[in-house]
Amino acid sequence: MKRNLKTTILLLLIFCILFNSYAFAETLEGDYDEPTHIALQIDNTDYMIFHGQPMIRPLDSSDSSVKPFIHEGRTMLPMRAISEILNFDGPFYYGVEWFGSEEKAILYLRDASDPSYYEPIADFWIGSTTATFYDFDGNPSSVEIPGAPMIVNSRTYLPLRAVSEAIGINIEWVPSKQGVVLYFWDRPQNVFFPDKSRIAF
Repeated sequence: MKRNLKTTILLLLIFCILFNSYAFAETLEGDYDEPTHIALQIDNTDYMIFHGQPMIRPLDSSDSSVKPFIHEGRTMLPMRAISEILNFDGPFYYGVEWFGSEEKAILYLRDASDPSYYEPIADFWIGSTTATFYDFDGNPSSVEIPGAPMIVNSRTYLPLRAVSEAIGINIEWVPSKQGVVLYFWDRPQNVFFPDKSRIAF
């Protein structure tokens, strides 16, 4: 009886550790050797990240209703979702800060191991197709971006292509999947989507 109880407790602990370590991710089966990439689909509340293996995660772990949509031909995504999908590995992480008095969103890079490290990446203003991008030395430059940030239901949405251009990652639209693929270095040959489908890219 005691042995069964200990076994049950141990299994529960292992389950909890695994469950939390994948951040509520659902892992798809398969053996693929692909570079890291992220895929989203319009009106889907999840995104797919391939980082060693394909995993499904919610766009916003605090709000299951969040999903990308298209506005004037541009894929729009909330600030919180942008920071969540881009932070998958390493001590450096992206964040977005909102300044309501200026209706401005600042995209930045920080180092979890060094609280003093703060690198601005870009400034975006609601309703404006002009943004400020910062180079590696922190020098600002005015840039025309594809689409203007907007507020919908008290939530700030940014055009995903503008964010990708500010960070310097690749982005491609896949019409057959009504989806967007983000990849950082090499282009993947197989892309996994949150609806659990896969295409040759």
